[in-house]
Amino acid sequence: MCRNPIGNGSTPVIRQEVFEAIRYREEQAAEDAYFDPKLHNVEDVECWLRMAIKTDWYMEGLPEPLTLYRIHSQGHSASILKHINSLEKVIEKTRAYAPEVIAECEKPARAYYLRFGARRALSIKEGLMATELFNKALATYWRILLEEPLRTLLTGAAAYLLRLLPKTIYQQMEAVALKTTGASQKRRIYQEQA
Repeated sequence: MCRNPIGNGSTPVIRQEVFEAIRYREEQAAEDAYFDPKLHNVEDVECWLRMAIKTDWYMEGLPEPLTLYRIHSQGHSASILKHINSLEKVIEKTRAYAPEVIAECEKPARAYYLRFGARRALSIKEGLMATELFNKALATYWRILLEEPLRTLLTGAAAYLLRLLPKTIYQQMEAVALKTTGASQKRRIYQEQA
């Protein structure tokens, strides 16, 4: 619940039996449903969560990306606050059938989603929003620093640099960071293939 390990909804390969196990029908609906359309932006996250909680099936991931995901600055992907607010709906829906899961995961899930929001704000160059979401993430669940120190600290540093530095200096630093990250990922891929 703390992250969306599947990524975009085009990625998973799911057995039909899993959908049979999680299907439900709303009171006035004419047919069964698997994804909740009321959970706009996070219907996939809630579905994966329901699969994990309500079935005995195992989920397994592949390390390499299977699809690319384009982010539109005007589309749903950029509506960061809506996405974070949608998580609240997932929490409440899940609390109804798995209160013990929510009791354990609620604060960490919020913090990870707030950090995700900060990273999205960075991608659209919203420094103020990025720092506010980052600070909220730490206030919600400070242990995120211990659980994923590198990603959390890099997100915070980038958020504050974007907010405080002149745009041209930030862009130069970002270009160097992206180049370094790309080279590091390429090296890791080659090492894994060897």
